[in-house]
Amino acid sequence: DILRDWSSDVCSSDLISAQCTPANAPTLVNGSLAALEEIVANQQEVKTYISEANLYLECLDTEETVAVSTGTETEETKVVRDAFYNMTVDQMNVTAADFNQEIQKFKAKDSK
Repeated sequence: DILRDWSSDVCSSDLISAQCTPANAPTLVNGSLAALEEIVANQQEVKTYISEANLYLECLDTEETVAVSTGTETEETKVVRDAFYNMTVDQMNVTAADFNQEIQKFKAKDSK
């Protein structure tokens, strides 16, 4: 997971707090091959991921608020935090879109 690897490197360099932990996107099932139970379980994994990713975004927002209010915010930490935020939102959108594609494959398989 690129975000997690990059996050580890940046956190170890003290650019952002290690208190905010990025969520791990789940591995998606192949809708063309999956059974209904697998699709349902994977749907729950995606929902859990989205929820955890939203908590991560909230944590980043809180860290920014604290850094600005305490005068510890730097341009570098802002750039890094914004990059983490944007990459997380992108990853959430890709995960949701990819899961929806797998649902369509599953539905197409069942309609044949």
